[in-house]
Amino acid sequence: MILYFSGTNNSRHIADSLGKLLNDRVLSIGQANRDKHFDFELASGESLGIVCPVHAWNLPLIMNVFIPK
Repeated sequence: MILYFSGTNNSRHIADSLGKLLNDRVLSIGQANRDKHFDFELASGESLGIVCPVHAWNLPLIMNVFIPK
């Protein structure tokens, strides 16, 4: 599973490309946050990847809110 956050769609493009390359699910953190959906289940042996931009040497604010949930 690949979770991504993208403000300008650059990170979305990378996440989609990785999803196709790895034949993996790609889910939007922004959409999950809007839907208040914070529970994700990984299949046995499935890995988790996170794609997001770096802003001023830090994660975007939404990531600091989303990850602990």
